Amino acid sequence: MLEKMVTRCCSIILCFLLPPLAVCFDRGCGCDTLINILLCIFGLWIGGIIHALCVTNACGRNDSRDRNPA
Repeated sequence: MLEKMVTRCCSIILCFLLPPLAVCFDRGCGCDTLINILLCIFGLWIGGIIHALCVTNACGRNDSRDRNPA
């Protein structure tokens, strides 16, 4: 429980400092990382931060990593 909370806090801090790196750690070097880099460049950093927070915190995503096994 504590380990998951520390990981999530580190991820959120990384989203504010280096959004493309946070997305790359969460999803790998793919389309989401490219979108985040473009948002950071054209959105004056704020767009990249918002996108990184949504990607790393699984906004609207059903992912088995966040579920507890039954």
